[in-house]
Amino acid sequence: MSARGYEQLNDVDAGERALREFIAVRPAVAGAIRPLAVANWDRDPWTRGHLPFRAPGQIARFGDVLRQSHGRVHFAAITRRC
Repeated sequence: MSARGYEQLNDVDAGERALREFIAVRPAVAGAIRPLAVANWDRDPWTRGHLPFRAPGQIARFGDVLRQSHGRVHFAAITRRC
């Protein structure tokens, strides 16, 4: 499976493609599930397609900060130092 090509599809076609790919991996779900919604992060003006990629050294530098809570909000941050 690959995300390549999804950016060129409308939401209906993207949902259908994802369903076909999921069924190819897990045939038992055929007929039991259907797409309900599509989230296209590339078209979201607030994210602009942003994904949580870190540059080299950022996890080591900021990992402890990510683990800290912000009031009642907690983020799951896995950091592993080698």
